[in-house]
Amino acid sequence: MKIIITPEYKDLFTGPQENISDLLADIPSALTIALMAMLNAELHFNDRGDETQARIFDMLLRRQPAGTRRDILDKAFAKVGRNRNEDVHFFSVLYNMNFLHHELTNFRDLPDIELTPEQELQVFKSYFLVVEEVNREYKSTLRTAPEFNDEYFARMTWPTLIDQFELNTHVHPYAVMVRGSVFFNYLQMHSEYSGYVLKYLQKHNKATALNYLGDIYQLLIAGHKKTQELGQTGWASFSISDTPGFETLLAQFCMDQKAYALQYGESKSNFSGIKSQPLWRYNKSNYLVLSWGSLSGKLYEGLVFDFFHQSGIKEHADFKRFTDFKRFVGEQITERYLSRKMLQALFKKKYGVLLFDEHEIAGFPDAYYRQGNTVVLFEIKDAYFPANAINSFSYDKIVAAIDQKVNNSGKGTGQFIKQLKFLCQKPYERSPGYKYARNLTVYPVIIYADQMFNMPGIDQYLAKSFCEKVRENELEKHFKKIKPLAFINLNFLMKYFDLLETSGFELTKLIDEYHAQVAAKKKRSNRTRDLNDHLHVYETFEQLSEAKLPADNPKREYVAETIRAFDLAEALPKE
Repeated sequence: MKIIITPEYKDLFTGPQENISDLLADIPSALTIALMAMLNAELHFNDRGDETQARIFDMLLRRQPAGTRRDILDKAFAKVGRNRNEDVHFFSVLYNMNFLHHELTNFRDLPDIELTPEQELQVFKSYFLVVEEVNREYKSTLRTAPEFNDEYFARMTWPTLIDQFELNTHVHPYAVMVRGSVFFNYLQMHSEYSGYVLKYLQKHNKATALNYLGDIYQLLIAGHKKTQELGQTGWASFSISDTPGFETLLAQFCMDQKAYALQYGESKSNFSGIKSQPLWRYNKSNYLVLSWGSLSGKLYEGLVFDFFHQSGIKEHADFKRFTDFKRFVGEQITERYLSRKMLQALFKKKYGVLLFDEHEIAGFPDAYYRQGNTVVLFEIKDAYFPANAINSFSYDKIVAAIDQKVNNSGKGTGQFIKQLKFLCQKPYERSPGYKYARNLTVYPVIIYADQMFNMPGIDQYLAKSFCEKVRENELEKHFKKIKPLAFINLNFLMKYFDLLETSGFELTKLIDEYHAQVAAKKKRSNRTRDLNDHLHVYETFEQLSEAKLPADNPKREYVAETIRAFDLAEALPKE
């Protein structure tokens, strides 16, 4: 993890600060929205750090007089020089999205024009006024003296990081599409709500759920291919053309600017309006992609939301509110259906024992796996990180949200304490394959589904809390070893489930190596007292583990494995 510093208006321009409304008064919002879509595409598809920053800088200032360019660049280099130990980026998705929000809620419906160099400079200045306004909202403590402990890191980063974390996180689209397919398959084949799936698919003229999801996936692939084909330039992929067969899909994802301004004029609400409708009609034949990350979300997170509002299921007596439907999806589909299939595909070793909670024993873990004297206890949590905490800029509210969802007597860490107390008295297996609990090494693992919980530092906050609970209850003496808690993203397991029992890459081995690396990084940080070393302590399980996994092994048959493991062909017509 790195701290990224972004210059503000006052770093690049001298004299009285100008007003963004005056700067943009004669510039159509359609042009600034298109520009932000271009920048978002470049950062999504082709982010190469300083090289990309320089390319965007050149594109925006290309038509300026040499003196103007030199003056701005001199001030930019001076900013870089004052922050030699920190990365300095001038453009980021966070500020692009805030500029988009400003333009969508202060829309100027002016005739299309070709911008003059003076107007281009006005847009450039406006961007950094947005940066200044966003930074003013953040109550960051980055400039306080480092204390090099977990609470310092959380207090320093969480209030500002959480508002932008999701924007800067890329997910594996195929793995997410698998989740979307399982969502559809469960509703269609294993529930009383199959009619709503058929209605939703008919609305989009699709025969199967895979046809629907495949179209979204093809949009994403087309954007990537366009970047590769047109000179490695990401902003070549900032728009989507009208395409036969995609009409209803594009229309559903297309934003109504007036409705957006009416609903989100007071608050951007964590950009939920753009996440919901990430396309914007630019002309008769093209849509701008406001956020490729949000379009990717339509393969699952956005899909759940769209299905609730567009399929008619919200009229069903079981689901009076979206939260009711989301709870059903979390408990019945993610926790009891998808996760079971994934764990069954992951743990296939001979003599391994895999059990699930069938509500026969109170407090039974969501999943229990034993191989020899090694036991893994799983709790699976498909709960949203509360929006009011994300938008709060408050460390205390963020901690309260984490505790509410996964760190209390009834959830997450507290559940493991109860399970360990049970396990040291009696086995979960009817005919246990081990003699004594004192011979067991126990791995507690929380699998979470909301990407927001992947924010650096949350896993270590939970591991520390769990360790304290273990000591308070004097549980260590009952087992050979209770391992530190592991907090693992469901998307990571969906992406690599087929590799996690191969020799050297077993899940428990990756967990051990992760905690060993964290301990080594903490030791180094304590020795050097260097802020960058301290930040590296909080790299997540996924960051450190992905580097070890042979994902590009030509013998890997990932697509075939997912189709088999998750029954992706289950709802397809039978020949």
